[in-house]
Amino acid sequence: MKHICFVYHLKISEKFLKSVKKFLSEKNIRYNFLDRAELAKNCFKTTDLIITIGGDGTFLRASHFNKDKLQLGLNQFPKKKEGFFTRTNKNKFKKDIIKILKGKFKILKLLRLQTKINENTVPDLALNEFYIGPRKPYYLFNYELKIRKINEYQRSSGILVGTPSGSYAWLDSAGGKKMPLESDNFQLLVREPYVGKLNKKPEVINVILSKNQKIKIRIKSFQGILVADSVSNEYEFNELDTIEVKPSPHPLRFVEIL
Repeated sequence: MKHICFVYHLKISEKFLKSVKKFLSEKNIRYNFLDRAELAKNCFKTTDLIITIGGDGTFLRASHFNKDKLQLGLNQFPKKKEGFFTRTNKNKFKKDIIKILKGKFKILKLLRLQTKINENTVPDLALNEFYIGPRKPYYLFNYELKIRKINEYQRSSGILVGTPSGSYAWLDSAGGKKMPLESDNFQLLVREPYVGKLNKKPEVINVILSKNQKIKIRIKSFQGILVADSVSNEYEFNELDTIEVKPSPHPLRFVEIL
């Protein structure tokens, strides 16, 4: 472990910052600090380990710029914040880094999803989920959903396509199914499907898909957005556009300390 990049959001405690720098210098580990707003392509090129300081939002945002580096979440305020991905905190940070240096950790390969709008690949991989739907959630979203051998017209408030880690986040809150964290499967959930005189209950509302499958959505609304993990840019699409979602060949290498 030669270089650690810390990604933070908002202010870092000066006392904690000073302690971290002193500790890493004593261990001859190079380091740098990046505000998550400053993240850019190739910013982790020379990094061995990415440590995010903050909650899950910071962890997720950093993952969008991380192709193949190890990543760990650190909770600076464990009594005030909780986070699914923050497996260390400021109180045990030094002990956990020593464990990592001794190889006392395992790497969980967390599935991510990739998508494209027509033939334009979206640069962000989703570690939790893609939201596909109207910019304003009280608008109806009209589309044709193609999945396996099913092709049906639906109206809803949007679609979530999520990963196993995402099944513990928005998918879970929206009524999806929890999945084993290291599963290769992914999940589709239709949000608030509309049923009326001309629209019967959809055949597909919540379904688990295998790593070799994909989802296609043909847009029938005037406009909408696609967002990765609730923290990416908003990618606009228009009527008659086609969106495809499938598993990415680049899982996130998540550090689980033993």
